[in-house]
Amino acid sequence: MEDLILSVDVGTTVIKCVLINTVGEERGVVEYHCGQISKPNGIVEQDNEEMWKLVIATLRDSREHVTADQRIRGIVLSTQGGSVIPVDENYMPTNHMVTWLDSRALLIVQEWSKDGTSQRVRQISGWSPQPGLPFSVIAWFQRNDPKTFKKTRYWLPVNAFLNYRLTGQSSTNPSMAAEMLLTDIRTCEWNQELCDIIGITTDQLPPVFASTAVVGELTEQVCQQTGLPQGLPVFQGGQDHSAEALVLGVLGSDQGFLACGTAWVINAVTHHGNVEQIPPQMDLNFHVIPDLWIASQFLGGFGAYPEWMQKQFWENQATSSKRENRFAVMNQALSENKQLDPSLLFLPLNGSAFARNVPPGGGFTGLRLDHKAVDMTRAVLETSAFEVRWALESLKKEGTQIQQLWMIGGAARSPIWPQIIADVNGVTVSLTTYSHGPAMGAAMLACLGLGVYQTVEECAQFFKIQKKEVHPDLNLGEFYQAKFEKYQKAIQELDW
Repeated sequence: MEDLILSVDVGTTVIKCVLINTVGEERGVVEYHCGQISKPNGIVEQDNEEMWKLVIATLRDSREHVTADQRIRGIVLSTQGGSVIPVDENYMPTNHMVTWLDSRALLIVQEWSKDGTSQRVRQISGWSPQPGLPFSVIAWFQRNDPKTFKKTRYWLPVNAFLNYRLTGQSSTNPSMAAEMLLTDIRTCEWNQELCDIIGITTDQLPPVFASTAVVGELTEQVCQQTGLPQGLPVFQGGQDHSAEALVLGVLGSDQGFLACGTAWVINAVTHHGNVEQIPPQMDLNFHVIPDLWIASQFLGGFGAYPEWMQKQFWENQATSSKRENRFAVMNQALSENKQLDPSLLFLPLNGSAFARNVPPGGGFTGLRLDHKAVDMTRAVLETSAFEVRWALESLKKEGTQIQQLWMIGGAARSPIWPQIIADVNGVTVSLTTYSHGPAMGAAMLACLGLGVYQTVEECAQFFKIQKKEVHPDLNLGEFYQAKFEKYQKAIQELDW
């Protein structure tokens, strides 16, 4: 009899259930797309009931992949972090889920930056307040929607809401709790001083348990809705990026991973919860593994650059108007053109992550009449690599030197971009074509919770994903050292 884990990955736009056996082999995938609700004034929400219906649908439809010689041993969640669901005393929502993309609390965050509140919040929680994260969102409700604020008994991260719906027990795990910005990053306990700032108490937040802990068993109602057997345990799991770090094997202080969606986020493992020992631009979260933390930093919206480059430089250079043909022409030109320009720089459209006062907008510097589309395209791609290098050098100053860097997301599938990242940073870049990393990492946590494996190291011997390594061209070391210094100088000259 083959044992299966139903690993439910609840993202911002996709909800999926991946069936994975206890030796890390995928046996099926069911996924559905979920919508967002965008309103004026920066409001970006999701319908809680739509999300719940899709979770039920993925669990129900996953049974079609289960054969007579297989049995389901448990359910586990990997979920988007940084979103919050307010509920009443009966755990009924008092508002839609407010997602991490929301910006309604921008003015509050700006106020905190000026009066020192942000600094104090980071000292305790490991995070600087951001407009879309729960700490700021709750403060917005307190000030601007007192009716909803008063009706709300509990403020829940996504997994705590789903855990309640699945089992009747609301709880969360460290990697999800930290993104509420209400825990002590050293102890993972809810902090009343932080709660006081936004007008709530610690008993309005869910209990926190280890990522391998059992939340409870499926309720009778859920079993009826899905056709799943009674007595099925639900495991805590973790925040999606932290769960993916587990299956990638990012567990040491010389390892990091670059999440390359629309937003690029650099992540590095640390063995301490001391926010004073990470660069000031970085935030600190809990790993899904005890006694490990993940330092992270938003670098910019570089994932949107390829489409922008297509429209600006390549729209009329392909024989076909199809998107994939334009990208093929661009990639071929980049691979064939070996001429590297030491002076052509591109400054990020939304500013550098390492400059606080750069005005909106970006552009080229060092541009000449003889520069071609391929030269400008390479300069744009190099910019993202320079921002990564700046982050890695900041980590190095604090004692963390990254030797191996995973790239995950859209940019990792480019035939050109990973090589530029490797060359500029002088590190080996690891890639994978596997697209269900968070679910696979969560399945590892369920296996540890079930006692299938006693240690992470034992589990990792079976849960492996194929990878490809991109090695840096060491002959380009001096070239990119000099160009990176020019890039830093150009950014700093704008930072008044």
